[in-house]
Amino acid sequence: MSKEGLGNPLVVATAANAGINAGKDFLSKHWVKIAVFLGISITGYIVYKKLTDSNVTVNEDPEKEPSSISETNAKQIAEILYNAMYIIGTNTNDVLDALAGLNYNDFARVSKAFGKRSYIKSLGTDGNFLIGDKLGLVEWIIEELNPSELSQLDLEIFDIKKDGSNLRIGGDAYMNQTATVFEAYQEDGVWRKGEAHKTYNAGDKLGKVMHIKTDPFQESLKYAIIDKPWSFTELWVEIDKIRPNE
Repeated sequence: MSKEGLGNPLVVATAANAGINAGKDFLSKHWVKIAVFLGISITGYIVYKKLTDSNVTVNEDPEKEPSSISETNAKQIAEILYNAMYIIGTNTNDVLDALAGLNYNDFARVSKAFGKRSYIKSLGTDGNFLIGDKLGLVEWIIEELNPSELSQLDLEIFDIKKDGSNLRIGGDAYMNQTATVFEAYQEDGVWRKGEAHKTYNAGDKLGKVMHIKTDPFQESLKYAIIDKPWSFTELWVEIDKIRPNE
């Protein structure tokens, strides 16, 4: 963002906030359709949806590749990232370079070192501990990078498995049995099961996993929302009926 033409930042923040929030809400709901027409990387969209719509918690995982960086290195990388993002105008190259080559546990260590820092979403700047929201590293990244830029990141650092599932957000989903899959739609920001879409056979590929959810009225029921390739239709399917690519 350019600093030219800015008046009182607080006035700008107040005036811009409503429009920015409305714009983000529109993009989050319609990005697939926009991406198809504009040619924006669908990988970037997947990362964007994962970070914004999943409750991402970044903790070191002993079952994944061990971290190869020390706590001192993690703090250094965290400061590089902060310095690249804290003022108006993101140094995207520094962000991408700092994250390049990190595995999941490396990123978890950097995220811990980064902690929660004040951020003014309407301006895209540091809140200087006085104003703004306390955001973690994942939230700073999604605020600062657009989907096209996110597509340049290694998905491994965001490879967070959900409870009760070996599916990965952004990964391919295949049927593990013959079953009917339903259309998905959003109502008041909640994904819901729609009309029957099609009966698929075991081994059929559905598309990319967008969300993995638990039914609020039936905790034992977990379902996935699938982004069907080259279609404006998202799919709703129970978790136990699909599997990742093997």
